Amino acid sequence: MPMSETTDGTGQQPAATHPAASLIVFRNGPSGPELLMIRRSDQLAFGAGATVFPGGRVDPDDVTLARTLSGDPDWNAARIACVRETLEETGLFVGVTGYVDPAIAGAARASLAKGTSLGAVLDEHGLALDVEDFVPFARWHPPSGVNRRFDTRFLIADIGTGAVTLSADGTETSSQFWATAADLLSMGSRDEIRLMFPTRANLIRLDRLGDFSAARADSELQDVSPVSAFVEERDGERWLCVEPGHGYDGIGQPLVSAIRGETQQ
Repeated sequence: MPMSETTDGTGQQPAATHPAASLIVFRNGPSGPELLMIRRSDQLAFGAGATVFPGGRVDPDDVTLARTLSGDPDWNAARIACVRETLEETGLFVGVTGYVDPAIAGAARASLAKGTSLGAVLDEHGLALDVEDFVPFARWHPPSGVNRRFDTRFLIADIGTGAVTLSADGTETSSQFWATAADLLSMGSRDEIRLMFPTRANLIRLDRLGDFSAARADSELQDVSPVSAFVEERDGERWLCVEPGHGYDGIGQPLVSAIRGETQQ
């Protein structure tokens, strides 16, 4: 089982944990439900070259804006971070009400890049937050001993059918694309993309569930509390596994392949 979070296994206190959020965006594709993925830049200190869901750190401005919404403030801050990060990284402006076209989305994205807060961007374009349909799906907490520690809340959202304009930001992301969970897992097994263990575990869970409606229903049945990966021995081999009871039962990966996947460029 996982080590206590009070130390990193050496008797030292673990590094500070930063709140983060990722948005799993569904759309209706020709071969089934597709998910929006981004490829992180090779120059980043964390997750370089990995294919992940849009997302990033929860900023203080996200926390401030979350106080204007009803409901759980931490999940609301994660929802707001998902709106901001998805726009910054892909150009897709979701979670708002009001008129949005590619020009408005582009202008809002440019303002965020200059350091303007999301709240000010919304006011500038006469938009309002509409994030109630961002459904909590999972919360991954870093295991002990990890230097870069992110307490990441995953949310799911469905944009239905329709063309959307996407583009990489050229700094944190190098590309973005849509694919089914099954296709993403196949690409990962062929080393065509790099999947870190939490991304892979979520893709397996989503592939089992099949579509957004099933994923939403499953998330409502699960205990969306922090889950951590841990290492256990299986037939003399070390495996990276997930705690049971969060929707990931039976999901694991040989540790050597997980490490290889997290370090390849």
